[in-house]
Amino acid sequence: MNNYTFYDNYGKSLNYNGCAAVVFWGNPFNPSNSTQSIGTNGLTSNGLEEFLKNSLSNKKIEANKDIISKYEVKANGLNNTIGCLGSLKSKLAELSTSAANLKNLRKTINYTSTPTIKDLENSKISGINSNIGVDMKGKLDSGVYTLKVEGSVNKLTSVGLFGNTTISKSELSDAKIMDFAGYKKPTSDVETVTITNGSKKLDIEINSNTTVSDFVNSINDASFGITAIFDSTTGKISIENAKSDFSITSDNSSDCNAVDVLGLNNLTKKEIISSESLLARPTTFKEVGYTGELKFGGFGQSIKTTGNIDDAQYGTVIEGSFYKENEPTSQYANFQIDEDKATITTNSFDAISSYIATNTSNREINHSLYISNETGIYEAYDFNNVQTVVQLDVNQLNKTLSSFGKIDVAFEDGTITSYTTQRGTTYGELYVGLGLITEEDIANSDGTITIDLTNVSVTSPIFNNGTYIITAQAKEGENAPATLYDDPTVQSTDKLTDLVFNGTKVTEGTFVLEDGDESQTFNVTSETTVEEFNNFLTLNGVSINYDGSYSFNKKTISGTSNLSDVFSHTYIVESKAIIEENETSVEKNLSSYGLSSNSTIQINGKSIELETSDSVADLVNKINAVDAGVAASLNAATGELVLENTDADFAKINIIGEDEAGNEFLRKLGFVIQNESSQYETVEQPVSDVIVSLEKDGILLSTQTITPNEDGVAKFTYTENNEDGTIKGSITFDIKNSGNFIFGVSNTEQNVTTMGNNYTEMLSHTDNLTSNSYTINATKQSVQKTSTQTGGILNENTLLSDLGFGANIEFMIGNKSDITYKESYDGLNIYANGTVGDLVSAINNNENSIVKASIVSGELVLTSKENNIDDVFVIGVNENLDALNALNFTGRLSGYSEKEEYFNVEITDANGNKTSAIVEADENGNFIYNIEQENGEYITVNLKQSGESFINVEGTSSQEISEELANTIDVVNKEINIMNAEKINNFTKAYNAVLEEINNVLKVSDNTISSTDKLAIKELESKLKNSVSGGVNFGIVFGYDSNTNSSILKVDNDKLLNALNDNNSSVTGYLADLSTSLTTTIDLFVKGKFASIYSNSNSKLEEYNNKISSLKNKNDKLMSKLESDYKIIEQMFNQSSNQYSELFAALS
Repeated sequence: MNNYTFYDNYGKSLNYNGCAAVVFWGNPFNPSNSTQSIGTNGLTSNGLEEFLKNSLSNKKIEANKDIISKYEVKANGLNNTIGCLGSLKSKLAELSTSAANLKNLRKTINYTSTPTIKDLENSKISGINSNIGVDMKGKLDSGVYTLKVEGSVNKLTSVGLFGNTTISKSELSDAKIMDFAGYKKPTSDVETVTITNGSKKLDIEINSNTTVSDFVNSINDASFGITAIFDSTTGKISIENAKSDFSITSDNSSDCNAVDVLGLNNLTKKEIISSESLLARPTTFKEVGYTGELKFGGFGQSIKTTGNIDDAQYGTVIEGSFYKENEPTSQYANFQIDEDKATITTNSFDAISSYIATNTSNREINHSLYISNETGIYEAYDFNNVQTVVQLDVNQLNKTLSSFGKIDVAFEDGTITSYTTQRGTTYGELYVGLGLITEEDIANSDGTITIDLTNVSVTSPIFNNGTYIITAQAKEGENAPATLYDDPTVQSTDKLTDLVFNGTKVTEGTFVLEDGDESQTFNVTSETTVEEFNNFLTLNGVSINYDGSYSFNKKTISGTSNLSDVFSHTYIVESKAIIEENETSVEKNLSSYGLSSNSTIQINGKSIELETSDSVADLVNKINAVDAGVAASLNAATGELVLENTDADFAKINIIGEDEAGNEFLRKLGFVIQNESSQYETVEQPVSDVIVSLEKDGILLSTQTITPNEDGVAKFTYTENNEDGTIKGSITFDIKNSGNFIFGVSNTEQNVTTMGNNYTEMLSHTDNLTSNSYTINATKQSVQKTSTQTGGILNENTLLSDLGFGANIEFMIGNKSDITYKESYDGLNIYANGTVGDLVSAINNNENSIVKASIVSGELVLTSKENNIDDVFVIGVNENLDALNALNFTGRLSGYSEKEEYFNVEITDANGNKTSAIVEADENGNFIYNIEQENGEYITVNLKQSGESFINVEGTSSQEISEELANTIDVVNKEINIMNAEKINNFTKAYNAVLEEINNVLKVSDNTISSTDKLAIKELESKLKNSVSGGVNFGIVFGYDSNTNSSILKVDNDKLLNALNDNNSSVTGYLADLSTSLTTTIDLFVKGKFASIYSNSNSKLEEYNNKISSLKNKNDKLMSKLESDYKIIEQMFNQSSNQYSELFAALS
């Protein structure tokens, strides 16, 4: 244990009592001499006084601390939201201004509509492919050039996710319902299918793991009264014991739910007829149609049963009450129905009587009960002629009346008796005086006296001490009460009309049983027995089951008796096939491959909307439909999705999702990855080198190996020098595709114009053309053609035996469509010692021949006689196939021909001179033709399709402008382009700033503005995006920004400005509509919903600040009170301070 010594300010050591005094009174000790400071439980050397002061201060600080903090957090959140809203409003104003400026874009001045001296500084290029950018400086030699590009087309290949995109019939039972193509998931991911069969309903929940067999088993396991069977061979679900109102519905309201994909939306029914319930003897009123409550009376008062009479029988006492204003009273009314009568017993005089209309002081005993509801039992009893009696208790006759005066009683025969009561008159005296009873009746009674009150009227309710009984007699004949039994079991001797089914009594009439054209009728009368009916049914092929029910098929029931209703129609219900009969499988949907929700992806900036219900084929078709510069295909063997460039072979394919679901789906395919910042980006794609060569008139000028740049462009430059080594001209190509591209170069001042350019393309011309005009009529035709490949050794004298014809053969040629071509063409008997010339002659001289033969460049050529036919011809021999193989016909698939195209061309000049030619395709598939002039100059054209074209040569153009004016126009155009670019850039920047600020508002306002207001802001975003749609052709598109991981607006300035110059009306119209749409949308939002959101946010902020201020005011008031309390405590310490020294000394 440590020993410490404490000293006061005077250097005197302190014992324990001294230390306590210091702590309590706060007298400081001397720290320089002390080996330990004094402090206990948070009390410093300042003592208890200081501790109390600190506690009071802390109380203020802690008061309302949490609630103030809560409101300050809300206020800070609203401050941030209001700040973002203010920023959004400012950026919307900037966007509105920049959008309005788009209307002011100007096209450049065009001064080159005809050739000028300035144009002739460079060679002219014609026919270059639109996918190749070209820039020429100086002059190249005139002529036709061929640019040959060899390079691999860039492909993006997924992982083998789609190895099995279909569900076969054998797999259907275990297939998940939500995996079927077309199926659209509900938002809850759980679908409830409801099956209704008669009065029964069954709900089956379907989730992402529910299979077809699970669904079928759920029906069978529910003991629902129906049986479900799945037939894997037909792909159909059948359900037995279905009622006529059988139905299957779903709570999934999409246009393709589980009911749809299982084929249950199109049911076929096979009818089976059976008795739904047994005939039975009726044992309760309900079974004979006596249902509901019994009620008599009106005008605000009535007597009725407390409940319904459904389960009652004859003799059952049914309790009831007397009601006034539809409210029960304490007066009872009991009902009892017997086969011979119906009785009502009550203690209410009002229940059995009513006022006489002509004398409101008299009450008439009811002889007809007013029926105030409908129930079948009223038809069986005569409630229009009832007997009413009162039973008097003899012991009550000595009671005196409470009222006095004259009382009259009127009897049915018209007799009226009167009696005047006085104080002390008893009921017995009154009844005797009125002649209702006698003294003898009283003397001989057994305790009660019964008086018949039928058709009696009195001036006062004088029988309030009695019990009233109303009796209605049963009717006879057809309306007689139904027979009820104690036991429902039917006996063979029972009358059919005494029996019931489903609470309905069997009626008389006919029962007709039809089977095809045959019809049998059974008459049901009041005397017809069950045995007679069963004999009729058995005789006509109806089965009587062990429980007494009936069943049969393919019969029709009718008749006037309701006995036909005993038989219900049950069905075997069958779905349509999940997989059609002529199909072998059904496709899976994208949900089964990991697409968690409907999404949008982008390929090369083109948006593609995907749904979870899409199949893989839908995915491929949607990609191919958007013109994204790629072709999508599925490798069925590997399950890989392949994207292959179509517009730019060497370009990288940019693919990204616009949301989390899309990116995750693409990540599963291996098309995107997540970088170190967890942002999604397209996977790296290797770039292959491209080999480019340039030829002129078949002479190689240059060959280069080029690595395409990031945009997939291979830049190829060819430079041509003068004899002195100076540069004569150069040409640079921006190449995006493989292939052979032909173009022409012209160096002349002649103005050569071409009309009908879709038919004929002018490539090049020599330098010294004379003025003329040419009409070109080109007709494209085709023939079926094949030739031998012997190395050019054939001529007319070549012996067939030298080619391998060892014996006489039959050489045959026929149409491919005619398999028995030998019959359609008898063939040629060729002798082995004959020549190739003999074979040519034999073919050409045979009138049945469908081809003509010739020897061209040492090869035997066979050409179809008819033009423009698609059906190939076939070459064959009867024997010695070696001979046919020796000839080695091109395109041979067992000797089939191939289609070859050519042009018939007729050229007519200005003087009417005509030249004709046949133009065949060159090695690159182009149809090149030279139109020659008399001086040896020529124009080179490329024939493209059938039609008429016109070329005009005007000679040297005289329309020139000065170089000074041309330079001035160039300066003006440069300024126009700068101003246009600035307006476009300002618009793009303002537009994307608004999208970014909308995103900020939605983020910071998560808990500060309503969901309705958020929806309005999102709707603004949607309208802004819709406004710019339609600008793709002008270079205005949305693209993915990896920095923000969002979609932003991107504008290709060069493309837009070029379109502005080339297609001014379309572009200016689009920009005007875009400007109007954006400014209108912004104006409506700012003046409408934005003002409301901004105002509400400020109101809320003011409310929170007021609450914070109020709570702080409360704290200040609390502190004032605490300070007042502290002053009192301080005075106490001061008053006792004088005693300190003495006490301290004593404690020391």
